[in-house]
Amino acid sequence: MPKTRQVSVNGGDVLLLVGTVKGAFLLRSNRSRARWELGGPHFPGTVVYSLAYDDRGGRQQLWAGTQSFRWGALARSSDDFGETWTEPET
Repeated sequence: MPKTRQVSVNGGDVLLLVGTVKGAFLLRSNRSRARWELGGPHFPGTVVYSLAYDDRGGRQQLWAGTQSFRWGALARSSDDFGETWTEPET
């Protein structure tokens, strides 16, 4: 399994969330967007249909809509920009 690369997100950064059939990727840049830092893959080999960022109430939460052959459609969340994600209960 490939190592997941993390990104550090600071106030004022631009965050681009990309879901693919091979996983999820986070791209971070400063306001100039001259250079991008790539994070991921998150959920390698898993279809990621959607990604969202929730900053309401001061939180910094990512949401991912994934497809699992075992669990079906799942909504997973991360409070640390993808370092850890919620997993389905067994």
